[in-house]
Amino acid sequence: MPLLAGCKVQWPHRRIKKETDMSGVIVFALEMGVVALIALAIYMVMKK
Repeated sequence: MPLLAGCKVQWPHRRIKKETDMSGVIVFALEMGVVALIALAIYMVMKK
């Protein structure tokens, strides 16, 4: 869980910096997807 907390701390300033840049939005969406996959993997491991 520290990993997810670290990502959440990084996102806001990164989003503000690239707010007008479309690539920033895409990067943000990709990061959300990566975190979702990690969370899903952790959930699957815990379930076993």
